[in-house]
Amino acid sequence: MGVKVIEHGEAAVEKFIRGIKVVDQMVGDTLGPAGRNRIIARKYRSPIVTNDGVTVARNIVLDDEMEDMAAQVLVEIAMKTNETVGDGTTTSVVAGAGLALGTFERLKKDNEFSAMNGGNISPITYAKEIWKQLPVALELLSSQRIEVEGDLLDKVIATSLENLEYGKILGDVFRQIGPDGYISTEDNWGTKYGIDTEVITGMRFLGTYASAYLANGKNKKEACWEDALVLVTNERIDSMRTFKSVFEEMKKADKKKLVVIGGYSENTNPFSTEVISNISRAIQAAAAGGVPKPDGSVMEVFEVLLVKAPTLRSEELQDVAVFCDAHFFDAKLKDSIRNCKFDQFGSVRKIVVNEDDVNIIGGRGNTAERIELLKKQMDDEKDPMFAEKTKRRIASLAAGMAIIRVGAPTEQERTYLKYKLEDAVNAAKAAMEEGVVPGAGIALKNVADELGEDNILYPALIAPYERIRANAGVEDMEVPDTIVDPHKVVRLALTNACSAAAALISADGGISDRRETLFDSFANKMTKMNVVKDDFRDDENQDLGRGRGL
Repeated sequence: MGVKVIEHGEAAVEKFIRGIKVVDQMVGDTLGPAGRNRIIARKYRSPIVTNDGVTVARNIVLDDEMEDMAAQVLVEIAMKTNETVGDGTTTSVVAGAGLALGTFERLKKDNEFSAMNGGNISPITYAKEIWKQLPVALELLSSQRIEVEGDLLDKVIATSLENLEYGKILGDVFRQIGPDGYISTEDNWGTKYGIDTEVITGMRFLGTYASAYLANGKNKKEACWEDALVLVTNERIDSMRTFKSVFEEMKKADKKKLVVIGGYSENTNPFSTEVISNISRAIQAAAAGGVPKPDGSVMEVFEVLLVKAPTLRSEELQDVAVFCDAHFFDAKLKDSIRNCKFDQFGSVRKIVVNEDDVNIIGGRGNTAERIELLKKQMDDEKDPMFAEKTKRRIASLAAGMAIIRVGAPTEQERTYLKYKLEDAVNAAKAAMEEGVVPGAGIALKNVADELGEDNILYPALIAPYERIRANAGVEDMEVPDTIVDPHKVVRLALTNACSAAAALISADGGISDRRETLFDSFANKMTKMNVVKDDFRDDENQDLGRGRGL
């Protein structure tokens, strides 16, 4: 076990305060439309320029152990706010730092007064008062809330992006994809500056046609079929005999077009070479008008599009089946398409398959029940990565997905815009959930004015407004009605700020591992190498050396 650094009392508290002030300055100065940017170095890559609060916060590491521990408490609330709503990280840090510093100062003055009367006030008293006053403040905050209607969503996005034009563009995207929609932000590596949006009107997933011969588009790199039956399976299809009952059922219903979506199997390809070759020849024959029989008639040909999606697991294939109103043939349950009945077919209005992905438009399935099930799974999911994946599945089932591509001349500016866009997207989602309140710190300032300066939460409530005003360099701000913040973001920012401040003010000592200096690192390496300091000369030579020196 390494050497510990232990500090207690006023010396430790002073270091806590210094650590809090560093984070408050570095993060707080980025708040508002006049907020400054920070340049953050990255190993083996060019630095990034950003005013994203959580990005700045998570890169802060201080030399002094005690100062750094206090700083990391504030960093943690920024990360927690980001994890929960994806926006409001800077507000949470500024409010938390304001409350902690204000309460430390108040505690010091009260203790000086109490000391003259032979008493002492425990910081735990102040921590309890914070939790007592928080519900009151949240209630006053909630009273300012209004629901998102009309173009109010555009204003939320414009406030976050500080760009009215982008606010309108993204507002239109959100109205198209709906409340369960999913937005992905990507780099636009072209020369175009700004943002491009693409709304996906159906279900999209990674996949491609099993053979280039199945492509029927003008450029021969796309297969586009309309009004087709659909089968979804994770069964490895090795032989054309597997399709016997499938074709019989199609013949009874007088159907010719079929799409078979094959997902993950033990092999990388869900279809054997024999099946792919036979189906490809049949498609070519259909395009040529059929294959003549010896008696001169034309052979009946079913048109089958084989789609391979080896990255899709059983759960995701079930999503596809639900979207298409198809039965999912699960090989793990010995459920084979060899026994297919017509009511197990799904159907789609249109399916477009290219070399990279599959887009299904006009699925006939009722997805509401499946979406509710996935929402429950997402709420119970502890791993953020799997929760995000489930969110994408929900959006895909709801046929509400969009891609925003960000273009800029340099990587720094492109990264800067991406961070802003991600915050704006999260702000819009939060606004649709709980409505909005006046922006630019006005909502919290209104609560502060209502509670008064003597209230313990006053420093937290007034800090965001004061910091935005200070960054803008004005004595008084005129904030238009178009500037709004999501109620959920402000509520969680204040709650997390109180949590961090209560933890910080209740501590007056710390224990940390001592940081290894460059000298410590060198000494440890020398010890491990078992190097003994010596001039590598025997006693006789040493004596001779001394003699020469006389």
